[in-house]
Amino acid sequence: MKLLQRLGAIVDRINGIFVALSCIVLLFIVITVSVNVILRYVFNSPIMWIVPITGNCLLYITFLAAAWVLQRNGHVSLDLLIIHLSPHRQAFLQVVNCAVGLAICLVIAWFGTKVTWADFMSGALQATITRIPKASVLFIIPAGSLLLSIEFLRKGYIQYKTWKMWPRPVEGQS
Repeated sequence: MKLLQRLGAIVDRINGIFVALSCIVLLFIVITVSVNVILRYVFNSPIMWIVPITGNCLLYITFLAAAWVLQRNGHVSLDLLIIHLSPHRQAFLQVVNCAVGLAICLVIAWFGTKVTWADFMSGALQATITRIPKASVLFIIPAGSLLLSIEFLRKGYIQYKTWKMWPRPVEGQS
């Protein structure tokens, strides 16, 4: 159990680093886009690389912060029907939700790794003015998906323990 707590602390620290990086990237986007707007409309001379770079930054923000948001139950959820179920069934549906999320994130991590590795090996470049190696942009997809998978696994385990704790509902109850 102590090992799981240590691993959890490491994952929490990585989540914290990733979300801090995400905030820095967001700040970079705000500053560069604002400067570019001023340069475009005041001096009629925009910086051409800002648009493709900020597009890449949006990808980074998404995958850097996703696990941290999940950890804090910050993702959007539709609970219109679930709130009418018993706590036991709610916990069960959360376990199923986490299992589906885990499976999807593992698939994304697997295929993201394959694509990133292929682009790295081929030296593929983005078809933009920046000509950035694709692998340097895409690697955040498997990295973020793997961290999100770990969070779904952790959350699913907690929900599973909650589900097991609740008494089974009597037949005829929701």
